[in-house]
Amino acid sequence: MRNRLLKYLTGLLFMGLGTVLMLKSELGVAAFDALCMGLSENIHFSTGKCCMGLGILIIFINSIIEKKIPNIFSFLTSLIVGMCIDFWMKLIIYIPCTSLWRFFFLIIGMLINTFGIALYISAELSRGPIDQLMLNISTLMKTSIWIGKTCMEVFFLIIALGLKGPIGVGTIIVTFSSGVLIQKFLDMIKERKDKKYGCITREKR
Repeated sequence: MRNRLLKYLTGLLFMGLGTVLMLKSELGVAAFDALCMGLSENIHFSTGKCCMGLGILIIFINSIIEKKIPNIFSFLTSLIVGMCIDFWMKLIIYIPCTSLWRFFFLIIGMLINTFGIALYISAELSRGPIDQLMLNISTLMKTSIWIGKTCMEVFFLIIALGLKGPIGVGTIIVTFSSGVLIQKFLDMIKERKDKKYGCITREKR
């Protein structure tokens, strides 16, 4: 349980760092964030409140798909990620980001963010509303996680466009790349876990 909790918290910390680096690039936010910002402009609520409201809505959507009671702890994961983002923002805000570094921050941020998602999902503890929706879509479609993630991101992107959210080149890159990266990292983590337990089993014999 201790190792799972460590993976969970480390993954969320990486998620926060990756998100801040992508924001630092100023090349566009993730599709869901663009959706929240677009909704904020249309209904005149803060972006944070829109994200929280949509997060709660997605929790209920997940509960309907899973035919279970809404998982309140799912929202707790989102709050921890928010705290991690605030933590990294205070450290990285002072790092200068010239036009030459923007693409670097975007790519590195996306890699760190997707690795963090894969790491905390592999801990098999509480998942955030969006990541749980990604897994539910993959299950419903009977397909791989990366396809489910991409379909979800494209759906968010279309709504964000309709709401005139801030869409940039980074948004497009993240939309069509994050699912593949999460799948690759999950496979790597699983392979390493299988090798580790395989070695332990052989030692016991």
